Amino acid sequence: MTAIIEIQDLCHFFTDGTCGLDHINLRIEQGSFVVIGGCNGSGKTTLLRHFNGLLLPTSGQVIIDGIPVERDLQAIRQKVGMVFQDSDNQIVGETVHDDVAFGPENLGLERQEIGRRVEEALQIVSLSKQRDLHPHLLSGGQKRRLTIASVLAMQPQVLVFDEPFSNLDYPSTKQVLQHIVSLQDKGHTIVLTTHELEKVIAHCQRLIIMHQGRVARDATPASLFNELEQFGIREPCCSRHGIPQESWLS
Repeated sequence: MTAIIEIQDLCHFFTDGTCGLDHINLRIEQGSFVVIGGCNGSGKTTLLRHFNGLLLPTSGQVIIDGIPVERDLQAIRQKVGMVFQDSDNQIVGETVHDDVAFGPENLGLERQEIGRRVEEALQIVSLSKQRDLHPHLLSGGQKRRLTIASVLAMQPQVLVFDEPFSNLDYPSTKQVLQHIVSLQDKGHTIVLTTHELEKVIAHCQRLIIMHQGRVARDATPASLFNELEQFGIREPCCSRHGIPQESWLS
């Protein structure tokens, strides 16, 4: 399969000299669903922020769809959409519609194209009826779906989610998971970090475990179940009880 993300010997040191990433080498294939796990401070979010140039390498290189990230940040940020853990920090519009329109407007698109993208994105995340509401009147799950819609309106090839289920109740978690799975079905590449593997393990094809800024393991999820606890990751119940893993969407 064709790699959409190539990471070559990536190192990142913060301004205080702390090593955040230590010689990372990865290839992520177009259309795949990859989960990155690890305890706090393992380097998960630091790695994600290199995918669209929010952080730049101290050394090494990140290549998205054949383009080194530092060469064309605007193009990269259209190819890679990021949904962060705190939805409120990502919401900028006065209404749901305005928030989704913000990105396409900054691309200088014609108004008709902006409107088309906004309506399509809102339909995908089931927020069309809320289009005129102030975003901060939405529930936590609706806000998370709004941030997904805002990213979708930029028409990225890669969607990156940093702890997308944090602070969500069970129904909201299922809704967000359903949208993430459907996006992969439509051809998007999904990269997701989570402490809660139970929720996504039935849908991802690959699990990367980060530890102290390095890739500690990289394999199919089921093959790593017995090693998760040593990296501070809770082993899924299906593995603990020796039963087949089931989707939360079943």
